[in-house]
Amino acid sequence: MEFTRLSRKHSFKVSPVFPCSVEECSLALGEIVGHGSIKSAARMNGAVLVFVDSVEKANTVVESGIVINDTFVSVTPLTTPATKVTVSNIPPFIRDEVLQRELCRYGKIVSPFRKLPSGCKSLLLRHVVSHRRRVLMILNKKDEELNLVFRLKVGIVTNDTFVSVTPLTTPATKVTVSNIPPFIRDEVLQRELCRYGKIVSPFRKLPSGWTVKCFGCGEEGHLVRVCPEKNQKRAEPEREKDQPETTHNVPVARGLIPGPTRYAITWICNMESSFDLFFSPDIINIIVSIANLNGRRVLRNWSDVDDADLRAYIGLLILASVYRSKGESTCSLWDDHSGGAIFRATMNHTKFRVINSTLQFDYKLNRPFRLREDKLASIRSIWEMWTHRLPMLFNPGRDVCVDEQLVPFKGWCKFRLAKQAGKVWIENLGHC
Repeated sequence: MEFTRLSRKHSFKVSPVFPCSVEECSLALGEIVGHGSIKSAARMNGAVLVFVDSVEKANTVVESGIVINDTFVSVTPLTTPATKVTVSNIPPFIRDEVLQRELCRYGKIVSPFRKLPSGCKSLLLRHVVSHRRRVLMILNKKDEELNLVFRLKVGIVTNDTFVSVTPLTTPATKVTVSNIPPFIRDEVLQRELCRYGKIVSPFRKLPSGWTVKCFGCGEEGHLVRVCPEKNQKRAEPEREKDQPETTHNVPVARGLIPGPTRYAITWICNMESSFDLFFSPDIINIIVSIANLNGRRVLRNWSDVDDADLRAYIGLLILASVYRSKGESTCSLWDDHSGGAIFRATMNHTKFRVINSTLQFDYKLNRPFRLREDKLASIRSIWEMWTHRLPMLFNPGRDVCVDEQLVPFKGWCKFRLAKQAGKVWIENLGHC
């Protein structure tokens, strides 16, 4: 038999707990498989590694073991007979311990669970995982295929008591039961309320100073369904509602309070959270990925930028406008004498210029095909995400003015340009 045909399946490891030579191990093995079947034997890492001429003989030695100097010595294979097991339709919130507890009935788990990727080809979605997990197992029944279906009861077990877990998206309704003396047990109320729906939380006794608050006007003492302001709006004359919208009559959007929305008020707690409302992580990630792709294509010694670098770059642009540095050279902003210390502390001048030269908002290679149908193709994706977020942050009132703005421009574009005093301008419409 040629030695090149040998594999790890032809070998096994003998680890005696007492001093033993390679010759003694080989003689003991020869009594089981024949001395001519042993092809190679050597000591490695304190054990004796032996190769035989067939896989069947190696399995026989592993199952039976050997006897050296009247002492039984176990033999272990080099290859673990593990099987890849893929579990499907497992949501990501299911913990690995729950699956391990179920699969341990069918064999021994010899590797940690690994979440399989979803297979998205886009670089922006490489982090997305699927609902499948893979693990290596030594099955109890090696000859049979493991094909089973089991149900998992998702919950939390504390002190041998099962506690149900309710997701945040459950359409639950707050129910307040009044005039209940304290000696009435919660089980009595639960038995009565179960006729009308499912109870998803324990009962909570309200303090004596608790008052009802209206979610419409914010006043205390009544509910929104009996709000006096709501009833007053319903009592408005129909002729006022039916008036057409003109330049002198702009009806106020009902149900909206002019100013910042509740979503914006809830999320804003500092300057960083206010910045994230306008530049969401999705917008930042798209700009960063496109800038890195363009940088690798244009520059030879390009180092990838991350979201922190892009946030610092945008912050410096905003700070430059606060300092009224329009038309000022960036070298003067980073100068040791005439510049600001915050510019030098945030980012060096070279990196700022590199980001400024490679920053783009779309993939340049397929831009010509998109420009045939969309003149705003260069910034279309970012523009749509930006305009989608603005209505979520501010509710306009009655006084809304639509006006135009002329932005100086020296490049070339397919838009309609305005010329005044020998200069070229882009006409931009906006409302305030």
